[in-house]
Order: sequence, then C-alpha cells, then structure tokens
Amino acid sequence: MSVFFRLFQHLLPRARAWNLTASKQLRQLFEGLSGFGDDFREFIDRVWLDVFPNSTRQLTDWEQQHNLPPSDLTDDQRRERLTGAWRAVGGQSPSYIQSVLRDAGFDVYVHEWWEPAYPLSAVYCGDELAGCGEPGAECTADVPVARNPNDVLAPDNITPIPGLGYPLVNKLLRVVPKYQPECGELVAECGEEAAECGNYFGFTFDRRRYETTSDPDTWAYYLYIGGQNFGDLAQVPDDRRDEFENLCLKICPAQQWIGALIEYV
Repeated sequence: MSVFFRLFQHLLPRARAWNLTASKQLRQLFEGLSGFGDDFREFIDRVWLDVFPNSTRQLTDWEQQHNLPPSDLTDDQRRERLTGAWRAVGGQSPSYIQSVLRDAGFDVYVHEWWEPAYPLSAVYCGDELAGCGEPGAECTADVPVARNPNDVLAPDNITPIPGLGYPLVNKLLRVVPKYQPECGELVAECGEEAAECGNYFGFTFDRRRYETTSDPDTWAYYLYIGGQNFGDLAQVPDDRRDEFENLCLKICPAQQWIGALIEYV
C-alpha cells in the first residue's frame, strides 16, 4: 500500500461514506492521487543523486560547471572525467597531478626531472664534488643528473617528429599574416590592389612556439607527462587535445615547463 494512500486514509473523516473499501470508486480516486505523490517523492529522492557525478542525471550541467568541453565520449567516460574534476581539490605533487589526469580519462604518467631508476653519474676522485667537505665527497658515490629535455622533446612539435614530445608552456596566440606579396610577383606590380609594401591577404592566429633550453641549470624545471616508462609516448585522442593541454596547464606548477611526451591519435 502506498505511503500517500495511507496518508489520505488518515486525513479523511471517520465515517462510512469515506471508508475506502476495495470496491468503491472513491478508493480508486485516492489511489490515483497517491500515484502522483509517489512520483513526486521519487523525483525528490533522485535530486539527491544529482549531487554526485557518478549518479547525476544532469551530466551537461555538471560539465559546464567544471568547464569541461563537449565531446563524443560515452556517458560512462563522461562520468569518469567528471568524477576526476570533482575530486581535484588542489595539490602539486607528481602523484597528485598524475591521479587527476588519469581520473579525467587520460592514460598518462608523470615523471620528475630525475628519479632513482634513471642512470646516475658517479663522483670520481679528483672531481670537484669529491673535495673535502662536499656532501658527495665519497668516491664513486652516485649523484642525480637532470634529464636533458633535448633528448625527448622537439621544438613545440609543430612538425611532429616520431618518438619525440614537445614543450607545453602555455597557449598564447600570435597574429601571423596569411600571405605577403613579394617583389616580382604579379600582385606586386604597379597599380595592383595588393602592391603596397608590407601588405598581406588576411591573417591567422598561431600558437607561440617554444624551444627547449640548453642550460643544464634549467633542466630541473621540466615535468614530463607521458607513458609509464620515461621516454615512451602516451596516446591521447586528438579531439581531446585542447582539454588535455588545458588540464595540464591548470594543475601543474607554474614554475615548471611541461614535457608533453604525447602522441595524438
């Protein structure tokens, strides 16, 4: 028996005329009204489920709230991405950055500028670091060596080089003329509309390009995002490239350049 039907029973007068026996049309009336109340209760109960990304019915509203762009992802993938954004409460450790990216649905790993598993250099007798009082004075002691970004990164990856990533610094745009007439061309002849020096036919926006630095002192400020093993490229869907780059720039430390060891497919 419906909760709302029992509620109506308690509200009705205690008289034979209002007795809700099974054969009376009056009972059918209140059973119909009770169904409306049950639907309303179910709707209110489901509003609570909208509080959580893994059960909400309002996926689009949640995505707009977290500034997640529209995509061709399935609903389960959208919920996975949304859950990752919802759990991101702040932090800059490599493990935290990695967890946020993976929760967003990107199969990537974060590598620091050096790790114990990375080849180290030894301090030999006579080296500057082997001098008396130096922390690494013990002969043949291993010391970390920063990774050279030039080994794994190509300048901005404008023309992708197989097996290499690119530096992800920001996404500043610059204005670039589409085409400028040069001396000797037909459009540069006297009287032509485009003959004016420095003239160009429209312009486009191009992302500012960056090159890796050759100064070893700066190599410690690279944070690499790529495959599980350092140097391996991770694959990211091409239609999610902007989303991936924007998320990396949002959660990674501002003082570090990102080495994006990524292949967009």
